Amino acid sequence: MAKSVLTDADVVRLVKEEYERNIVDLAEGIDMFFEPKRGAGEKNIVSVDLKVRDKNGVLYTVDSVGSWGVILKRTDDDGSEKTIKVDRETFERDFNLKNQKREDK
Repeated sequence: MAKSVLTDADVVRLVKEEYERNIVDLAEGIDMFFEPKRGAGEKNIVSVDLKVRDKNGVLYTVDSVGSWGVILKRTDDDGSEKTIKVDRETFERDFNLKNQKREDK
């Protein structure tokens, strides 16, 4: 019976594959407000100063967060500041993290 030996490259490849599997599992188990799909409690990861974009690509900054939703602010071209209150459902549906690409379902 021949012995098989793992090379350093094999070990690195295996660790990377396992790491990627773990990341995919984590991503499937959470949404923007970190609601685990398998039970457990809810934790809010949306925080003040987080940058988000709406469906049109307009950049907003999270001003405050509550159980009801978020208050977002943006600065218009003329320098005026606009603040909007967005309920949680609308925020989850219509806004993305700044660099995240939206995939419509």
